[in-house]
Amino acid sequence: MTAAELIRLLQLEPHPLEGGYFRRTYESSLRCDCGYGGRPLLTSIYYLLTQESPIGLLHRNRSDILHYHQRGAAVKYLLISPEGSLSERISSARTLRMARACSCWFRAAGGKRRGSAAANMP
Repeated sequence: MTAAELIRLLQLEPHPLEGGYFRRTYESSLRCDCGYGGRPLLTSIYYLLTQESPIGLLHRNRSDILHYHQRGAAVKYLLISPEGSLSERISSARTLRMARACSCWFRAAGGKRRGSAAANMP
């Protein structure tokens, strides 16, 4: 299946800030006050990196996230801890899941083939 076919099948849109393609697949009706406004208690998204959009921009989320590798090439994550130390993690068909704390800045980069992931976050 091509990236274009996967984008159509999953009804993905270009991510407006991070790069890649995404679609929110679930949003809890329960809300929490996190000190910077209310937000859903849990959301889930599909996220896809392609050859045309192979890198997610460096950013930090406001909550912890679970990344699930769905298919395609491995995705390399660059992580920057609150103390400034750098580390890399690889998400692939072998690892399937990666947890990431909200305190870390991170960037995702796909390989030569597309990488597809789903993420759950509170």
